Amino acid sequence: MNFANIKVLSFGEILWDKFRENQEIGGAPLNFSAHLAKLGAEVHIVSSVGRDVLGNETLNIIKSLNISCDLVSTNSFPTGVCLVSMDENGHPSYQLVENMAYDNIVLEQHQLSKIQAGFDVFYFGTLAQRSPVSTTSLKQILSEFDFKEVFCDLNIRQSYYNRKTIKNCLHNCTILKISREEYHVFEELNISPFRRHDFADDIEFSSKLCQHLSQKYNIKIIIVTMDKNGSIVYSSNTKELLISEKPKNKAISTVGAGDSFCACFIYNYMNGTPLQECIDRSVKLSDYVVTQLGAIPNYPKKLLDFIM
Repeated sequence: MNFANIKVLSFGEILWDKFRENQEIGGAPLNFSAHLAKLGAEVHIVSSVGRDVLGNETLNIIKSLNISCDLVSTNSFPTGVCLVSMDENGHPSYQLVENMAYDNIVLEQHQLSKIQAGFDVFYFGTLAQRSPVSTTSLKQILSEFDFKEVFCDLNIRQSYYNRKTIKNCLHNCTILKISREEYHVFEELNISPFRRHDFADDIEFSSKLCQHLSQKYNIKIIIVTMDKNGSIVYSSNTKELLISEKPKNKAISTVGAGDSFCACFIYNYMNGTPLQECIDRSVKLSDYVVTQLGAIPNYPKKLLDFIM
């Protein structure tokens, strides 16, 4: 297949994941953007970094990842930091430091004019909505500009979400990605009438949840990632629930795996790849990423042959 160039705008946190012995640049919007750039998309990101040493290093790295910095502002707050620890199975837990630069994203008029140039896809999540300043900027983009698709990865972190935040996501996206670990959010916030324990298995529950969210919030595509069980995708057009291949590799680190999945999915989807292939290819990429340390590893050429 000959893939066309797509233009993607991401919004949200740029931060440094600090591990016990090293640190890696990250944040879901940046990881997503970097993987898309690797696949060949033109990617711009709306965010803020601090006027500090880490902020300068961040800008240099973003440029080296072939992501445009023209919508990344600097401010007087520290560049974002997240303390990451890993359990014995390679699953990360996060301690997010508050009142960071990305909590204070402000859009200037000259930046808004650049967004008017037109983007195919807009991407956002929940973490940057923990502050009123960045939330205001997100709402401004969503209300003033049109995109072919709006992709929301809930990417729930700690307690940085509430009913208003989640419903804002649901009302504004055309494509929604959630993980199986985020099922509880819809129950505890009374967004869904369904309860996991009322169903025989996750597939049956996911089908009902996806149908409900799709119909109520007019969401075209809903993706649920299910770790070792792969992923599923629901289409409001066909009313079908498709199940992906299962990953095969043992995880060393799952940091960035979900972001690579999202990037691969949207890149293939926007280029007309059938939904079944979209999720199968996305699982292949994320299954490779979990074998690597760091959220944005280099891709072997043979991998690209499978995912594009």
